[in-house]
Amino acid sequence: MDFANVVKNLTDKMIISNTILFFSRFEIEFTKTMIQNYTRIGLLPKLSANRYYTRKHLVILYLINSLKTAYSLEEISRLLREMIDRFEDFSLDKFLCILKEYIHEREIYAETKPPLNQAAVTVKSKETSLL
Repeated sequence: MDFANVVKNLTDKMIISNTILFFSRFEIEFTKTMIQNYTRIGLLPKLSANRYYTRKHLVILYLINSLKTAYSLEEISRLLREMIDRFEDFSLDKFLCILKEYIHEREIYAETKPPLNQAAVTVKSKETSLL
């Protein structure tokens, strides 16, 4: 399932339980507390007066989930700062474009990085050549 295309076809009126259920379809686990904490610390923009999560919120949550395996929440906040600060200014298409670029770069990295055992052999051979 292509996350960006699925998000594009959703409504901008999702309550928190729908948001959690939506991510479970992608085997991404969020809890109500996690999402509320992301909002409390400023990592996820506040909800509008009607208290709905929008498709742009979903994009940011997807990025948070992907980045949290390698970065602290503080680092993620710095990485996503422009998206968070310009949440109302950026269109959904801009958010989806950023998401697609991120996914594309992640796929390229996954294809080009050497397997862990090959990386260890490379490091070992460099250490040996230094001796």
